[in-house]
Amino acid sequence: MKFNQTPVPLVAQTWGNSEKPLLLCLHGWLDNSQSFAELAQYLSNDFYIVSLDWSGHGMSDHRPGNYPYHWADYLLDLAAVIEELPKPPLAIIGHSLGGIVASAFVAISPESINRLVLIESFGPVTAKPGQTREQLHTSVNQHLSRLKKEKVAKPFELSRMIEARAKLSGLTPAQVQPMLERNARKVAGGWLWRSDARLNSASPIKMSEAQAKELLKPLTTPTLLIQGNCSAHKVNRYLEQRRDWWRALTVKSVDGGHHCHMHSAQDTANKIRIWLANTGLR
Repeated sequence: MKFNQTPVPLVAQTWGNSEKPLLLCLHGWLDNSQSFAELAQYLSNDFYIVSLDWSGHGMSDHRPGNYPYHWADYLLDLAAVIEELPKPPLAIIGHSLGGIVASAFVAISPESINRLVLIESFGPVTAKPGQTREQLHTSVNQHLSRLKKEKVAKPFELSRMIEARAKLSGLTPAQVQPMLERNARKVAGGWLWRSDARLNSASPIKMSEAQAKELLKPLTTPTLLIQGNCSAHKVNRYLEQRRDWWRALTVKSVDGGHHCHMHSAQDTANKIRIWLANTGLR
């Protein structure tokens, strides 16, 4: 599926019957739509799954120019995608960055989405007071350094790319390979990253916790939060601080780390299906 009314052309993968209720899946930073492939296999009998490649990821276009990516810019992408979909989503399923964008979107446009599923995500990653100057300094210098680098990229061996990504994510090489191959392209002498190099540089600005609270509280859309039981991510800390920002929140746990929806795809799918049925949506 292609989206051409978005700020840059975007691509999505689909699974299931388009006549079924639509679930829109939004992946995390440096992942892509393939991260939902196994989960989709367990949901596609009951739902039409649309899994988006964010700009700069997977098969979607990069943003033009050399300016930084910021998570809030994905809100416009998401709004345009939803308008171009064949029908409104029954729910959004967002992992990590995808969940951050989705939660902000339902906060500013609560009438657009009936249900929200967050996987290892619970609102924006915030900065502490006094970190603004350091954050800007880091971002500007990282992007400036990238501009000065040699433009001819050196190919990698695919096996080394898979090994590094598996180590970073806590997944097996077999789980990582299909997703990684969608973020890479084969060239003479090896493989190059397809994902935009700017994604590796720090964002110029992070919200404060007070700004995140002002954005999200109260978030009235019924929400399911799924956590990995051995994740090192910050979701637990944010859950303690932000639970009362949500009016209707259900919290579930599955085996796995930050990519628990890939590690425990069937259990994650079952929890999503049951929760949607229990909240009157199916």
